[in-house]
Amino acid sequence: PWGADAATDQHANYDFMVGETSEVCAYDAGVSALGLCDLGGNVLEWTATRHHEYSAGAVTDPTGPSDVIERVLRGGSWNPDVDRLRTWDRHYDPRPSEAYGGIGLRVLRME
Repeated sequence: PWGADAATDQHANYDFMVGETSEVCAYDAGVSALGLCDLGGNVLEWTATRHHEYSAGAVTDPTGPSDVIERVLRGGSWNPDVDRLRTWDRHYDPRPSEAYGGIGLRVLRME
């Protein structure tokens, strides 16, 4: 989320540096070029996308098969290592009925 800059402890909360989630927008150096906070680190972003294999072709907003329960997570959290902070990194695990301390969601206000 920071272009060519490598993540540091000034960009995000990751790799057990704090040991729990931090306040939203607590890392000034971590604000993206678009003014967004916490795109990497702090909590994994829980998405509405169901886990599935991505196709080789271009697809916009794939939701995945309706019979899959597990959801895609992205963005890294306070507990994994720096490699998980990549914005393109995707993994899955939780079902919507489960909760973990390193998972959250992004709330946006459209103007």
